[in-house]
Amino acid sequence: KRQQSSTSTAFVLNLEERLLLTNRHCVSHASCIEVRKRGDDQKFEAEVLARATDCDLALLTVRDESFWSGQLTAQRLCESVPALFSEVVCVGYPTGGDNLCV
Repeated sequence: KRQQSSTSTAFVLNLEERLLLTNRHCVSHASCIEVRKRGDDQKFEAEVLARATDCDLALLTVRDESFWSGQLTAQRLCESVPALFSEVVCVGYPTGGDNLCV
């Protein structure tokens, strides 16, 4: 099969544990995963730590310490499952680039 390139969104889930959260389908068949910080052109090699097929999530990490320096902040997530029909917010970069959509 011919190689393809794609982009997706990841968020810092935990700074202390150096975890990024993304969608599993974005990394499921990847032979090389590179991440970059918002507004920065430098790419860093990332590694998949875990995949969850039932919720389409994957945990990544970056071994290069310089990725974690600077002004990264972890995203706060809900501590429990929202009640049915609760209002929720979705964020991401569905069209690529550096502009966050909410």
